[in-house]
Amino acid sequence: MLNLLIDRDAEAAFRVLRQIAAGGQQTAFPAHRPKWREDDAGAGRGVSYDEMHEMLDFASGKLLQLSEGNAPRIVSLLQKTTLRDIEELPRVLALIEPFTLPTAKDEDREIIRIALRQIIHWHRNYDDAPANELNEWLSPAEASYELLAPQGLVTRHRWLFDSHWLELPSRDRDDDSWERGNAITQRRISALTEIYQAQCMVGIENLIRVCAEPSTVGATLAQVVWDDIFWPEWIATKGEDFSTGMPMSLCIAGFLQTLPAPVSGKLLQAVIGLSKQDAGRPEKLARALALATPNQETWQLVEACGPEVSAAYWHGVRLYNRGNDKELKFVLERLLLAKRPLSALQYCQYSLEQTDPTQLFSALQQLLHGEVEEGLQLESWHLEKMLGRLEESGEIDRMALIQLEFGLFPFLRYGREVKANALYEGVMSEPELFKELICLLYKPEHGDREEPTEASKAAAERAWSILHCCKRLPGTQPDESINGDIFNKFIKEARELCSLADRPTMCDQTLGQILAHAPADEDGTWPFAPVRELLDSPDLEEMRSGFCIGTSNKRGATSRSPWDGGDQERTLATYFRDQAMRVQCSHPVVATMLEGIAKSYERHGKREDIEANLRKESF
Repeated sequence: MLNLLIDRDAEAAFRVLRQIAAGGQQTAFPAHRPKWREDDAGAGRGVSYDEMHEMLDFASGKLLQLSEGNAPRIVSLLQKTTLRDIEELPRVLALIEPFTLPTAKDEDREIIRIALRQIIHWHRNYDDAPANELNEWLSPAEASYELLAPQGLVTRHRWLFDSHWLELPSRDRDDDSWERGNAITQRRISALTEIYQAQCMVGIENLIRVCAEPSTVGATLAQVVWDDIFWPEWIATKGEDFSTGMPMSLCIAGFLQTLPAPVSGKLLQAVIGLSKQDAGRPEKLARALALATPNQETWQLVEACGPEVSAAYWHGVRLYNRGNDKELKFVLERLLLAKRPLSALQYCQYSLEQTDPTQLFSALQQLLHGEVEEGLQLESWHLEKMLGRLEESGEIDRMALIQLEFGLFPFLRYGREVKANALYEGVMSEPELFKELICLLYKPEHGDREEPTEASKAAAERAWSILHCCKRLPGTQPDESINGDIFNKFIKEARELCSLADRPTMCDQTLGQILAHAPADEDGTWPFAPVRELLDSPDLEEMRSGFCIGTSNKRGATSRSPWDGGDQERTLATYFRDQAMRVQCSHPVVATMLEGIAKSYERHGKREDIEANLRKESF
């Protein structure tokens, strides 16, 4: 059948054979023998190891035949099949030999060379075989590697600039990082020098266009000594528009940022002078300056070029904080003037203790008002820390901070919603704020109801998220204790305000869900006394309903073995029944509620038992 496939579709056959001969463990199962063929009917046995190895030998032989004269297929053999192993490699090297001839294409030679280099690097550095054995079988591969060197210098040396950290075709595992880095740098300098001597800057520019990391070319150019090149003129001419992300721009950035500061400064001044002679646009000069190292020296040059260049520079430059606290305030000031809050926040996110709270607040305010930068986003973890910094500083007005956290609440995700401390402190201490959230979320119980708008829907979603994630009880003190008098006063006033707003039912249910997060008394009785006193009132049925919902919701997701059944639920039922027995004399209504919660978990446990038994039967 494989022979038939080879005749009809060689490429598909090659892919199938490559999977058969793939490296790693080889396992045979009886199901692999086809049972649908008449000539195999009643064989009554699976695939033997002899048959498996016979198939592997057949696949290897056919792969070699199909790969003859085809460089991409040879590369595939070297990367993904057992033909890269010690015993099989000579057969592949025989296929490589025609590509060492001068008539072979440089592109084919180079892709085979890359695959060989990976093999040589791994075995020279990580193979534990004795050195004489390693030399014996690797030497032919290394000889082929050298013979495969492309005739074109750019193609030959491009691999040195395709990655910052290279895998050399030699042993370097014993060298420290500095020695290894220096050896790589010397290779790159020699490569650039060879290209320059043969093709001048045209060859270097071709390399910049085709390599994967043009910035590495630039960093290496900063270390060569070519006295006949006037670098400012080359930068001004070849940089063209200095567009972000273009190969030449990346190269120039690597060049400027590798040069010593004094040399880079003089070179930039010369580039500025040439730009003024050509009457260049401010945006172009700003993009050129943005390629240099972002430091005080560069920023002084930016300011000296005038307000138009300065504005364009700060509007487009990409910055990272290098831990210099002296620059922090200046950079944030400029980024905020340029309406780039996300860049400002990312710049200071690891230096919040050194960040001016007023600047941090301004950046978050700009973000809240819709100043967005493409490709940037603020992680919720960092936002949590930023809000914590503002809360601890004491320099931001309390109501302004509450409004800020309300606006930024959707950015707090993955359980960090509860970290909006100022917001929850305000909502749980100001009954009017709590009432406003209830009114945003729920419609009045009586009278005409207005059709919701997109704005009202968004506000309702925000209010629901805030109330749903609330775990703070009214009267909570800085030491996490709860003042009973403040607690009762808040509940009374919030219920009165919501009743006046014609939303008493959902007010009670929402308060009940929040009260489900109440702590226990010192003796372990739950919920603590003020909540028990409140919920024991017979007319607060809706609040008790919300309490039961909140108790169930706060459990969250669960996980268990498929055969465990409802043990978890029975444990919870026992806990809630014990709490009910503790308060059955002092708070009988609360005891009845807790008993109802226990029974609901018992029913849940029975359902889990049924599911577990069904799973056992299915297996």
